[in-house]
Amino acid sequence: MTDDAGVATPELPGLFARVIGIITSPKATYGKIVPTPRVAAVLALVALTMGASQAAFVATERGQQASIDFQRDQQEKAFKTFGYTPSQEVLDASDARIVKMAPYQKYLVFLNFFIGLPIGLLIFGGILYIVFNVVMGGTATFRQVLAILAHSSVISALGFIFAMGITFGKGTMTTSPANLGLLLPMLPEGSFAASFLGGIDLFGLWGFVVTSIGLGVLYKRSGRNI
Repeated sequence: MTDDAGVATPELPGLFARVIGIITSPKATYGKIVPTPRVAAVLALVALTMGASQAAFVATERGQQASIDFQRDQQEKAFKTFGYTPSQEVLDASDARIVKMAPYQKYLVFLNFFIGLPIGLLIFGGILYIVFNVVMGGTATFRQVLAILAHSSVISALGFIFAMGITFGKGTMTTSPANLGLLLPMLPEGSFAASFLGGIDLFGLWGFVVTSIGLGVLYKRSGRNI
């Protein structure tokens, strides 16, 4: 296959070949994605993978209870963050809603991923497009930027599968079970270092690096500089 200038264009691999390539050889894979950007299929696969892995857990009685406990904990943290002290009536009503919706979580998670992921992709893609094209004078298309981010989300899906595996084993839901704190178990629990490292997700770092590599290929810049 050749472009308008007569230069050979790398043939776009199939969906699953691209998924494997993002994990094992992201730079070479992005080099084949950039000339023929595709977004929908890989994003749908990521949403389906993440939705199915979480739905499989919350469909169980143990998973429903873990989901209820997690939502209660997040709600309590939100109240503390905004300095709001709700009345017992408000707490009871909120708790009743959480319990009532628990049996439907296995369906809602799919809705969450199939709607939330595309929206997040468009927002983050728009920010990157403005930075690299408008501010820095790049010439990539918006579709190419979205293709980079969509394929980078494969790493997020891996991280989610890992997190759900930990969740299945422990029976409790946490925000980031694969964090840097796991590499330094000798740190005192509750210390600043333990809390700081515990907030840095290993798969998040991996995804950040892979996205930088993709943007480097797209804009012909060093991924390290990006």
